[in-house]
Amino acid sequence: MEGARACECSIRLSLPRVLPLKQTVKTVFPRWRIIRRVVTFLLATVGVALGGFGAWYVWFTHRSQPTPEQRQLFEGVSYTRDVRIFPRPVIIHVVSIDLRCRGISFLVTPGNPGQKLPLRGQTTAEFLSNNSLQVAVNGDYFYPFHSDSIFSYYPHSGDPVTVEGIGASDGTIYSNQTYKSKFPTLYISKNNSATFNRTRYPIYNAISGLCMLVKDGNNLYSNGGGTSKPEPNTAVALDRKGSKLMIFVVDGRQSNFSGGVTFKEFADIIRSYGGWSAMDLDGGGSETLVAQGVGGVPITLNYPIDCRIPGRERVVANHLGVRALKLPRP
Repeated sequence: MEGARACECSIRLSLPRVLPLKQTVKTVFPRWRIIRRVVTFLLATVGVALGGFGAWYVWFTHRSQPTPEQRQLFEGVSYTRDVRIFPRPVIIHVVSIDLRCRGISFLVTPGNPGQKLPLRGQTTAEFLSNNSLQVAVNGDYFYPFHSDSIFSYYPHSGDPVTVEGIGASDGTIYSNQTYKSKFPTLYISKNNSATFNRTRYPIYNAISGLCMLVKDGNNLYSNGGGTSKPEPNTAVALDRKGSKLMIFVVDGRQSNFSGGVTFKEFADIIRSYGGWSAMDLDGGGSETLVAQGVGGVPITLNYPIDCRIPGRERVVANHLGVRALKLPRP
């Protein structure tokens, strides 16, 4: 018997001690509370991120269009916001400039003709602010360029770039290679004489584009061609007398808000506003229309989209700016 008891005691002493589960966790993971808090924080962060994305997606796909608007911005400069739902939701912005009005002048982004890449990238809002302008719009096609994501894009503000077509600012021609003459160009003389593709005056301000949309009042894409997929786009136009310059910006890539236009549709829109000749500038994520607000703060008139982010303004190479007098106080 005594031998059996001794054996039993020996077995009991050799068995491991079984601890409660919570105490076991504490023993194995001395800092389990910290780990639990970290895991809880990560789950909450993921939940907030998913909830935020869901809210953004609902807003992006179901936000209401703005109301139509028409007003005078500055002396000789008027603005129209044309809101349509056919053949798709689309928002059109039109700035009309009286070339004969006192105080009106223009500026194309200045460049350095001595450099292979004569321009430094900047947003349209930066261009407007840096030059004390009243209205500004994005210019023509440029390179180097890529826009893969908000983490991978070029140019950033200040990066060197050049334009595809002829470019001149206040009499300084910085882009004028022979091959670039294939791109259409808007020439604006020092006395505000504006013409497409040829000028009777020394080159003063010149900005190019991709193609002509309207010529002699005719839609050059009435039979199709160009971009058949609706896209955001920017254009400049002249009326038949050449006394009015119009800037057109159509928002796009924003479902149920503004889906953009084709070249054919864009040309018809321009003609409906009295455009006798018109040139397509650069659209897509580049299109941005800005006006000077109270205290000189830039106000974006259109709804740009870059890297699939509504309201994000892209850095581009050159721009067309307008100087005008403020409206007299009532």
